[in-house]
Amino acid sequence: MERRLFFSVELTANTITMIPGCFDTQTRVWSELNCIGFIPSPREGHAAALVDDVMYVFGGRGLDGKDLGDLGAFKLSNQRWYMFQKMGPAPTARSGHAMASVGTRVFRIGRSWWRVARPCET
Repeated sequence: MERRLFFSVELTANTITMIPGCFDTQTRVWSELNCIGFIPSPREGHAAALVDDVMYVFGGRGLDGKDLGDLGAFKLSNQRWYMFQKMGPAPTARSGHAMASVGTRVFRIGRSWWRVARPCET
């Protein structure tokens, strides 16, 4: 059973910095990862699911505030990122959604949506 929690973003006052790392829940030690491959752009509101040795990450909101629709895979054993392109019809770009894995299948659920608030008329 996997006992590590993965993180990849450091938020400061006005910036988002990619600092990939993990926290080992058994030893309670933080460590920085030396990732290789096609590393995804900084984002928030993305979703991830784990299948065997691969963590799949989909969507999120980029630094420009726009939703993303890319799919990446991070292989834990070699700390390499892979990106998927031109695989046929894909879900629309989104953030605030969830992903879950069952066996070797990954399911994406939901999407973000907001109503524009209107000022109260008095």
